[in-house]
Amino acid sequence: MKLLQDILVTTDFSESSNRAIEASVLLAKKFKSRITLMHVISDENVSAETKELLDQTVHNKLVELKEKITKEDISVFDLIIEKGVAFEKIIQVAQGKNVNLIVAGSGAKDAKD
Repeated sequence: MKLLQDILVTTDFSESSNRAIEASVLLAKKFKSRITLMHVISDENVSAETKELLDQTVHNKLVELKEKITKEDISVFDLIIEKGVAFEKIIQVAQGKNVNLIVAGSGAKDAKD
């Protein structure tokens, strides 16, 4: 296995996540890596209709990101949508996919931070 063959990039579609995606693209170019994009939806108690709409919206956004990345001649190996606690799901997927690197933004900040 080559160094940095698989990069897991998590996104919440924030500006910080966009910068993380840009960094992962640079790494993928340098190391000829492939990228897996992932988003975690919190497992809140919402209606089935809302869940379906949310799933479709997230899927569409991931597809848009995939298209943007593939225009840079980078392979996007997979699009993953998980439900639950973000850090737990990210670790589970990273271990299951045997990724070499996880790239994530810094997360949303409160106005007080």
